[in-house]
Amino acid sequence: MLVAFGADPQRCGYSPAQISHCLNDLKTKGVHQESAGAQHLLWLLTQRGHLTLPPREQELLKSHPNIMKLRFHPDRSPVDLLPKDLRKPLFKLYLNTPTAPFAITEKNGCRMIR
Repeated sequence: MLVAFGADPQRCGYSPAQISHCLNDLKTKGVHQESAGAQHLLWLLTQRGHLTLPPREQELLKSHPNIMKLRFHPDRSPVDLLPKDLRKPLFKLYLNTPTAPFAITEKNGCRMIR
């Protein structure tokens, strides 16, 4: 994921061999996260030239930019799991950003922050 976002995993202590091994494992093992998140990760890695997939698989990948937003789900990631002392400062920071990275919406019974 660090590679997909343009960060250097070596700064977190990963060796070049470990990084290469993880990227190669993605092709066969995938990742354990929601399908949209997994697909977006693979899409980012292929678009940025860090991962090569067979053309047929690459054609099926789609960008899911919504997963890059702060989101809350009532069962899987409820907002009340954020420590109370952090909620107000974080929300204030995000809401006062000129290009607000999120907004609370309801979709399919799920509160989402966009």
